[in-house]
Amino acid sequence: MLEVITLKVGSLEENCYIVPCGGGEAAVIDPGDEAGRIIRELQERELRCSAILLTHGHFDHTGALEELVLEYGAQVFCGQQDGWRLKTLPDRSLNDGDRIEVGEKEFRVLGTPGHTEGSVCYIIEDCIFTGDTLFFETVGRTDLPGGDEKQLSLSLARLRELPEQELRLFPGHMQSTTLSHERQHNPYLCR
Repeated sequence: MLEVITLKVGSLEENCYIVPCGGGEAAVIDPGDEAGRIIRELQERELRCSAILLTHGHFDHTGALEELVLEYGAQVFCGQQDGWRLKTLPDRSLNDGDRIEVGEKEFRVLGTPGHTEGSVCYIIEDCIFTGDTLFFETVGRTDLPGGDEKQLSLSLARLRELPEQELRLFPGHMQSTTLSHERQHNPYLCR
């Protein structure tokens, strides 16, 4: 089972995730705030952040981005349509189906627009990181600039139809869950 370290950061209690990827390397997903705390966690575990994966470009998911890049020189990955939201330009703009290698691990990119036009999810082994697309028994909002309810509905249909049955689901806010739980209990996913 893949190890996932969860840090709730910032005033909006955004979930920042650290994923050890082998060889002392780690991916940091959505470093929303509290860069010093994220760096301390990496140091305590003797990990080096070599990749920063963003599910989308909102400030509460990117607030610690610049400090992590300065500290580690990490590559930044973001959905193609969300790069304009960042102060630090991404090293690679992502499209649906792309793959990212970090250490000994590989992340698959799933394009899931709706919360923002460039929202993406990351699948690795038994885990999916959904950002603000899908939460525990609810979904992300679509009333902010770049949000689109119709697009979100299509993205949720893609998530519902994923062939993996037992994915552990790590959202941008709230508690972790599983994709199978959401298929049964999330009113937006069990339509």
